[in-house]
Amino acid sequence: MTFNAQTDVDTKVLVNRARTEAEKIFAKDSTCRGRDFHHIFAEELRGQCPEVWLMTKHGYLDDTRAYHDIKEPDGTPIEIKVTKCEGYVFSEPGTLSRYAEKLRMFSPGKLPTRVYVFFNESDSSEFTFYGVFDWNGSQFLRGKLTTEVHF
Repeated sequence: MTFNAQTDVDTKVLVNRARTEAEKIFAKDSTCRGRDFHHIFAEELRGQCPEVWLMTKHGYLDDTRAYHDIKEPDGTPIEIKVTKCEGYVFSEPGTLSRYAEKLRMFSPGKLPTRVYVFFNESDSSEFTFYGVFDWNGSQFLRGKLTTEVHF
């Protein structure tokens, strides 16, 4: 299940959304972590592609809380993660293990416990949906889409 950022994503929405988020991140030392604006903006463009695609093509909702991604059509908040390949999903420190550390640091309910993982090589416009993962309080388990998404 794949989509192409050049043909399947509204570029205007993507750029505006990524720029807004990048500006917020760049404005604070704690989130900027020494990165320049162009680096943050490029990361945001890549990370926002699945969000914009799911919102504009599949009825997902924007999660307007600061530093939150989107919600499933039923309102369930989700975190979107984009990584290169399966090896990065489960490695230490990998995509899910880093997010698990965040979940352990914050009180329950502050962050989404459902994660959608997409694969994308940074020089490619192709994104592949890898799967849904649900946090059970101590680890991520493979979940299922609760909304029908046509890829």
